Amino acid sequence: MDIPAVGRKRGGFIDGRASSRNVAASGIVIVRFLHVPIVAEGTLCSHGRRCRQITSKLNDEATQPEEDLDAIQEILNLAARASGGHPSGENGDITAALIGQGEGAFLPKNHPAVRNGELIDRWGTPYWFHPVNQNTTEIRSAGPDRELFTADDLVLNDSGVTGGGLPE
Repeated sequence: MDIPAVGRKRGGFIDGRASSRNVAASGIVIVRFLHVPIVAEGTLCSHGRRCRQITSKLNDEATQPEEDLDAIQEILNLAARASGGHPSGENGDITAALIGQGEGAFLPKNHPAVRNGELIDRWGTPYWFHPVNQNTTEIRSAGPDRELFTADDLVLNDSGVTGGGLPE
């Protein structure tokens, strides 16, 4: 017989349930660790349908380039809900956090938008990320000219750091 148990966070996982064979004579429930990943409701990451729906749009010729930024934003938001904030650092750091290991993966390692450990736009240029705050990240694609901070850049959550798209 399985008994629901209130778990405590342990290394990114939460205790799942207790078994009647783990209930001591005193009535104390000894919780068996089941390694259930902590993810926000509806995220279903690590090969789950929700993440696959989002990542399938990324750099897809059937979608608009602006939708790539929206897809990345949604992936970052899922990661933030699971960990308490957007991954930070340079492109490679953020990509590594999104790829994760096993249950922590929000983006498949072999996704076409991942090259040499970085998340690239549909023109093959690595995205540029800049933290605006804990829950917002500026995402910038160099656009068709493949040069960052030019007029054709695509930007989501413009932080104003670059003067609205052009170098200061």
